[in-house]
Order: sequence, then C-alpha cells, then structure tokens
Amino acid sequence: MSRDWAFCRFMTLEAGVAAIPPSAFYKEGHKKLAENHARFAFCKADESILEAKTRFGRWKKEGEREREDDGGDGKA
Repeated sequence: MSRDWAFCRFMTLEAGVAAIPPSAFYKEGHKKLAENHARFAFCKADESILEAKTRFGRWKKEGEREREDDGGDGKA
C-alpha cells in the first residue's frame, strides 16, 4: 500500500474524515509524486465541511493528550 493510501485510510479510521489518495489519478511511473499528499472533496454541504473541521480538531487534541501522557517524546 502506498504512503498516500495508508495515510488516507489512517485518517478515515482515526479522525473519521475521508480523503482521496491522489496517486489513484497518476500513471504508474508518476505515482511517487503523490505520496505525501491527500485530496479532499469540497463538493459537500457546509455542515459536512464544518463537521470535518470538528473531527480534525478532536483528533488533534487526542494526539496532543497522548503525547503529554508519554512525556512528549513519542515513546510510551
């Protein structure tokens, strides 16, 4: 699984916000160009966009708490 696919899957499972792995739109020889990117669709109602913002905020706070709990060095 490529990095962009793995990240998009992770975000969907952990933050509850789906993104599109952009390498899906690249030819085989150019997929590596998209490995550090995620694509979002904004053809949604405003309420959906605001809900995504709320979910990202909650996900960020949870990550900050986890880093504080393990001393901030990323090690448990």
